[in-house]
Amino acid sequence: MRELLWTPSEEVQKASNMYAFMELVNREKGRNYRNYRELYRFSVDEPEAFWDILFRYLDIVHSVGYERTVDDIHRFPGAKWFPGCRLNYAENLLRHEANDEACLIFRGEDKVRRVLTWKDVKEQTFRLATALRELGVGAGDAVSAYLPNLPETIIAMLATAAVGGVWCSCATDIGPGAAFDRLGQVSPKVLFTTDGYYYKGKEFDTLPNAAQVAARMEGLKKVVVVHYAGKPEDIATVPNAVLYEDFLAKAVPEPFVYEQREFNDPTVVMFSSGTTGKPKCMVQSVGGLLINQLKELVLHHDMKPSDRMLYITTCSWMMWNWQAATLGAGSSIVLYDGNPSYPDLDAIWKVLEEEGGHRLRPLCQLYPRPDGCGLQPQGACGPTEASHDFPDRLRPQRGGVPVRVSGDQAGPAFQLHRRRHGHQRLLLHREPAEPRVRGRAAGPGPGHEDRMLRRERQACPGHAGRAGLRDPGAQHAHMVRQ
Repeated sequence: MRELLWTPSEEVQKASNMYAFMELVNREKGRNYRNYRELYRFSVDEPEAFWDILFRYLDIVHSVGYERTVDDIHRFPGAKWFPGCRLNYAENLLRHEANDEACLIFRGEDKVRRVLTWKDVKEQTFRLATALRELGVGAGDAVSAYLPNLPETIIAMLATAAVGGVWCSCATDIGPGAAFDRLGQVSPKVLFTTDGYYYKGKEFDTLPNAAQVAARMEGLKKVVVVHYAGKPEDIATVPNAVLYEDFLAKAVPEPFVYEQREFNDPTVVMFSSGTTGKPKCMVQSVGGLLINQLKELVLHHDMKPSDRMLYITTCSWMMWNWQAATLGAGSSIVLYDGNPSYPDLDAIWKVLEEEGGHRLRPLCQLYPRPDGCGLQPQGACGPTEASHDFPDRLRPQRGGVPVRVSGDQAGPAFQLHRRRHGHQRLLLHREPAEPRVRGRAAGPGPGHEDRMLRRERQACPGHAGRAGLRDPGAQHAHMVRQ
């Protein structure tokens, strides 16, 4: 029997979004589910009912309703989810009305701090989207980014989605060849980039690399350069370049109109790692990406409008897109760019304390063993043993490695847990109001049935094996389209 670290109180359980969703299912279906396992069973036994209720629970904004949940749930690939539904990805992320509250907080190591309110983000998104439309960018057109983890990166993605375009991105820490191998596959009309970035306190010039990428792209109409750490006057070396501030439209039509797209239309292209050849394109649909991201953030991570996400990532990785979707829960984001251990290993924890992030994903390379880093709520942290006051709802995360925590750290105020990436990320999710057991990984996510399989693909419940999906379910909506 594995050690039980923590059991949530009834108050904690009933305050969670997962509990509220379960109660909605109980009311609509006349059930009496009392825990996540029972809810999960419902989601895989009655997937059409599950996804229909989830769509309404998340209050997804749409201009045209759907005829049914799915046309043929057993057809993979090719099932059409929520046929007839029309919506916009950016509209759902920007629907919250906390205009004067912080939306994006940017920290560029110890060099730069900026705060954009929800009003600022919406205004820039509308101005940028209007400029894209004036350039001829519309539904189905690709827009790419070769950028650090800046507020403008989020805004460029939102503006692209707002006009119905297809977004793809990679970070400036990869070379021009690797960047073109990814972005060049989608033939973008616009490329967003920057004049430089900071890493370990040093300034790196991005424009020479950006010029190489842009020169190889056929059909590229404009390169929009965001000033960050370089010399904006040097953009003359980049073909068809214009500064971000000069590209923004001076006026926005009132009211701003979001381009409505079919639920299954493409909205984001992500890329495989490229370790087995040229990176593969993975096309995500408007509705499929939105409903799955919000399912994870709202149900599994219990994100609420009062919460704040800090996730150390770059826009080369799918977790950047996942982080951006936090806005759809009404939560704000702390964007960190650079080395989180600069000038010392205590740096990121200082940022967390100062900015009040409620979710943190430190890079696993920084702290191979969380107990070895001395991580304590409202206590010593890191090799420097500096004292920090952490937010009440702090949930640190680590990706790809097992996590060990001591019993007094496993409660609601401080939960350090594992999150798997890549294909395994689709299968394992945390359960916010379930007991914590030492050494137990996250559980299966609702809406798709997981199985442990032997090499011959036979189910082996209760034994070690490879994780797989018996039926991908609504993952059809945003799985890979090669």
